Amino acid sequence: MYKRQGEGSLHSHVTIEAAKEIYKEYTNAYFVFTTVGIRPDFVAAISALAEYCPVHCLQVTYLHHDNDRLKTIMPLADALRFDFELLVCALKESSRLRYRINYVAIRGLNDNPDCIETLCSRLRSISDRIVFRVSRYNETLTGNSHGVCRADDAFLGEAVERFRSQGFDAYVFASQHNDRMNCGPVSYTHLDVYKRQANV
Repeated sequence: MYKRQGEGSLHSHVTIEAAKEIYKEYTNAYFVFTTVGIRPDFVAAISALAEYCPVHCLQVTYLHHDNDRLKTIMPLADALRFDFELLVCALKESSRLRYRINYVAIRGLNDNPDCIETLCSRLRSISDRIVFRVSRYNETLTGNSHGVCRADDAFLGEAVERFRSQGFDAYVFASQHNDRMNCGPVSYTHLDVYKRQANV
């Protein structure tokens, strides 16, 4: 398992080259990449990588489809001019990737049927390549300071049933504990340390 590299789309070249280096050493490896979707061109980059090594899926986090609503809790989306429709187009353009949509349930933001219906309508044409992971939001001190709270646990199951009723595969992902999510060192730092240790 290779993780703790932060948002891969912000250093796409490093992410791609790191995967290639790993695959050279471990030919039985397969890859799962994750992104919050702020760089739609990352989808094409991972699709191109899939010609070189096995990509199990690309996980894309969903918080909201309305760009203005999203920017209120993710300022980086505003800085990088995030556009949900461009992301959807990028997902549809790649025919070789499977996607796991990480639906992070947040109270007052996306814990409602309208968000689910919108997602289903936008992605229905590629439903055979999508699975929805309805995730419990892991609260952090930073999130709490901005009023970002997890949705009621009951919503997680309700969301899964709604996705399934629309013909999508879906499941709940939730911890029994309020685990805090942390970003670690980026890929090139990790690989550099690995190479130094290997030479010892």
